[in-house]
Amino acid sequence: MSDDADFQRPHPNTLNCTDCGHVWFEGERRHQYVDEAGEISVEEGADAVCMLCHQRRRRGAPDDGGEGVRYW
Repeated sequence: MSDDADFQRPHPNTLNCTDCGHVWFEGERRHQYVDEAGEISVEEGADAVCMLCHQRRRRGAPDDGGEGVRYW
């Protein structure tokens, strides 16, 4: 068995959103690992992004550094 098989990524909620920097707290929008096209991914190169940025990636909207993200 190779060392790569033992690799485990942290839960995406423990990471800041790659696109807007959102920090997850209980009760807020969750984070997921997604690829550049906005598809949920299990690949090692996928980014942890919040649900709003996930939707932006799926729509193909340009990354604005979180300027268009509304917090509630």
